[in-house]
Amino acid sequence: MRITFPQRSSFLNICEKIILEKKDILLGGGRIAVDLSPQGYNGTVSLIIDERDSTGFKTVDWEAGDPTRFPVRIKAAAWALFRLGLFGEYVISHDSGVLTIQCLGPSRRIADNIRSPDRPPEKRQQDRPSTVNKARHQSSGPFLVKDIEKCSKVARILYDSFNRSPQGLFGQAVMPEEVLPKDIERGSNEHLMFITLTVSIDYQRDAPALWESSRRTLQDPSTRWIFSPDEVVKRSDKDLIEAMSKYNLSKKDYKDAIEIWKPVARAFHDRFGSDPRILLEENGYDAVRLYDSVKSRYKSSFPYLSGNKILPLWIRMMYDVLHIELKRIEEIPLPVDIHVARSTFSIGGLRGRFVGTIQEVFNEIDAVWKGACVSIGIYRLQLDEPLWNLSKFGCTYRSGGRCPRAGICPVSQYCVPGKVLVSSNRIEIDT
Repeated sequence: MRITFPQRSSFLNICEKIILEKKDILLGGGRIAVDLSPQGYNGTVSLIIDERDSTGFKTVDWEAGDPTRFPVRIKAAAWALFRLGLFGEYVISHDSGVLTIQCLGPSRRIADNIRSPDRPPEKRQQDRPSTVNKARHQSSGPFLVKDIEKCSKVARILYDSFNRSPQGLFGQAVMPEEVLPKDIERGSNEHLMFITLTVSIDYQRDAPALWESSRRTLQDPSTRWIFSPDEVVKRSDKDLIEAMSKYNLSKKDYKDAIEIWKPVARAFHDRFGSDPRILLEENGYDAVRLYDSVKSRYKSSFPYLSGNKILPLWIRMMYDVLHIELKRIEEIPLPVDIHVARSTFSIGGLRGRFVGTIQEVFNEIDAVWKGACVSIGIYRLQLDEPLWNLSKFGCTYRSGGRCPRAGICPVSQYCVPGKVLVSSNRIEIDT
């Protein structure tokens, strides 16, 4: 029988943590245990985690007719194994709150074909299986290799450099959106609308230029009105286009103003009294509920703001810039853009050959940094700014497999040779 992975699970994080901590025992054929709450169905199931099936897994010996009675803790453990790239056949049992996991046979792509890039090829037969794994893509050629262990080391260095070093990362410690416009109170509704409407057009844009244009627009009394939904719905399309073009806030005049800015402003005016906090209250200030709500119920009302990149970016900005407390912020995916993608490929978080788009590897990039964070006590949204800066002021200068900024880059020792070409429309990797 095939069982679908859960959409979310309160058991996922602890399962991933224990599996990562004891992966050598697990992949060596030993049993590992995960202590959970004692409720739920007991049972023992043999199952197969297949890298080609991202939505579920096959059971070998579980033949109950009702999939809804499948033990949810076993389902969470199976999901954790898939997310960590530990494909193969497993026996997982649950008995009164204790999960036991045993690997009967890892995928050959895990067990036989993986070596750390830091060890020489001749020692390959001595390598132990690790959290490096391969993710196939139809357009990618042979494979991409996911190196969670390396990403954990890079994540710790980047996080500390950006947040704890006086000079930041490449001399950058402040993001463009963090610069407060003049005469605006941090966390006010006007500040919230400034962040919300500006980030909604943050696609294929130079971020420093975008946010500087937005601040100039807000600080000009003649154009300040565009940040008030009450005013936007009263004005003509022509007025909005002219106001947004005055300081080059709009890159594509009609699309940015009429297809994105105005619908978002109207949605907040019509549905939430021109106050985004009402939307937050409706979702209990819970980041996951907010994410799901905007992605589904309100998706048509929020063009671009509901997108895979911009929605988690908006949620992070509300938390980091506006200091709005949101529950379960750690469960929000990474807003993968060209900079996050370029950083990931440049340091070898994903290696191999691939030709395609960011959308095709969005989940893999998010997953490798999620896995990297498990062992170092941070969550992946906290890596958005460091990864963005690493690419913007470092990896962007990479050419011919070499980076002229390596001498001042804190993670240059992890960079991989080869081709890393990343744009908004195309990725070409050969590393």
